[in-house]
Amino acid sequence: MTTLKTIVLALQVDETIKWGAPFYTFGGKHVIGLADFKLHVAVWFPQGALRKDPQKKLINAQKGITKGNRQWRFCSLQEIEENQ
Repeated sequence: MTTLKTIVLALQVDETIKWGAPFYTFGGKHVIGLADFKLHVAVWFPQGALRKDPQKKLINAQKGITKGNRQWRFCSLQEIEENQ
């Protein structure tokens, strides 16, 4: 989680807490959220469904519940470092 937070903060975004997790805004718009789970950490994109995703990294973690949110999951620190 610390590694993801460092990467995101380098983007010159504003940090806040939303839904009990770090969330980041740019120009007043929600752009990225971070969340940690038992088996993985995730980067959330509130309008991720509108983003191009040629490598198919973004998934809808709550099918039938969320429409635009997408997340990119990482199960190890090595996965994060490989994708920087």
